[in-house]
Amino acid sequence: MLSKIPAQLFPVLLIISFAFVSSCTKQYLTGYYSKPEFLAACEWKKKINMNYTPEKEWMDSIASLRFKDSVDLRVFLGTYCPDSKRWVPKFFSFSDQLPLRDLEIVSVDTTKKDEKGFAQRTGLRKIPTFVFYQNGNEIGRLVEKPRGKMERRFFDILKRGV
Repeated sequence: MLSKIPAQLFPVLLIISFAFVSSCTKQYLTGYYSKPEFLAACEWKKKINMNYTPEKEWMDSIASLRFKDSVDLRVFLGTYCPDSKRWVPKFFSFSDQLPLRDLEIVSVDTTKKDEKGFAQRTGLRKIPTFVFYQNGNEIGRLVEKPRGKMERRFFDILKRGV
């Protein structure tokens, strides 16, 4: 078959083949990040604050909780995942207003695993998953698609830690 292709077309075919393979082979971000580190490494920062405004009522309710800096949040996501791409930028739009001591982002591979085994120990099945901890104990999680407003679901979880 290749013997029937004129030799002058080989460079063109090579370029076309390389372009096709490059467009079909995606590199996914994996690892452990703070919010600024993740945003620097990922193109998602363009999506933050576009089309999502958290409801003031729920943000005021979160602000009224009587604890500060005692809750840690670990966000499991996949940069390849449509639900992660939809919900995590919405979360980032109000994450600075949450009373969190620490926010860690764990970007998992396509098998939903990470190098330190956090996903496996957490029982991760779907992404994104937001897992809240207080004093090292899980106080709640929001899995994949929130029912209703995301900030309301966060309030429901955070009030357990009061």
